[in-house]
Amino acid sequence: MAGASAATGRRVAEAISHELRLRLASAAVLIVLGLAAALVGGWLFALLVAAVALIAAHEWGSLVARRHEVEGLRLWAALVAGVAAVLGVVAAMLGAVLWGFVAIGLIALCAAAFGRGRGWPPRWLAWGVVYIALAPMLLVWMRERGADGLIYVLFVFAVVWAADTVAFFAGRTFGGPKLAPVWSPNKTWAGLAGAMVGASLAAGAVAYVAGLPFVGGAMLLGAGLGAVAQAGDLFESRFKRLAHTKDTSHLIPGHGGALDRLDGLMFATPVFAFFVALHP
Repeated sequence: MAGASAATGRRVAEAISHELRLRLASAAVLIVLGLAAALVGGWLFALLVAAVALIAAHEWGSLVARRHEVEGLRLWAALVAGVAAVLGVVAAMLGAVLWGFVAIGLIALCAAAFGRGRGWPPRWLAWGVVYIALAPMLLVWMRERGADGLIYVLFVFAVVWAADTVAFFAGRTFGGPKLAPVWSPNKTWAGLAGAMVGASLAAGAVAYVAGLPFVGGAMLLGAGLGAVAQAGDLFESRFKRLAHTKDTSHLIPGHGGALDRLDGLMFATPVFAFFVALHP
């Protein structure tokens, strides 16, 4: 009996180790691609952001279709979210981000009205448009804000990546009380604390390397954004549970889909962009 238990424990440890290696390898590739595109900027960065947004829109359509099994709903949910995301990115590149907000809002309203007329879930359709389109538009908008644009993008990237990474390891290491078991069975308060600490340190590091005079303030902002990123993670987990699925797709080894990898960024980017607009 003891030998069987030991063998089982070894198999579990090996499986966890394999999953961790996959996650780290995938994360490394994504980080390199994201950093390279951010450094180049311009239309290359915008095209990459738009392409990822279209993948996220496709995954969102799949989630909605799993939750509400209605013919045609998958395509419509993905289409309206994807179109809104592309229009938002183009508007940001053309310096017309306010028109981007208008386009996203109108598409969300039209999607909800059309869905209501067909008996589809209007709130899921409208929210999907905003959820998928807003962050890509604002990410491109920040990158295009002159010499500081690269710092803005690197800041939010570093904060969200650090929050996700430290939350993962803190949650596995310390465990403890669940953060929101109804929304996500795996998220813990230890993970949230780790996310805030990791995000704060990453923000401070970016501010220091960039030569900014307010490293302490950046660390406080980073901690807040780390919590916001975790809220985005919880939010997406809630939708996945409602759709009775674990991952939005199997696109990224060890992570799942684009939405599984970017859920924190989807929430943190609009909050940080609002801060940038108020404190240019």
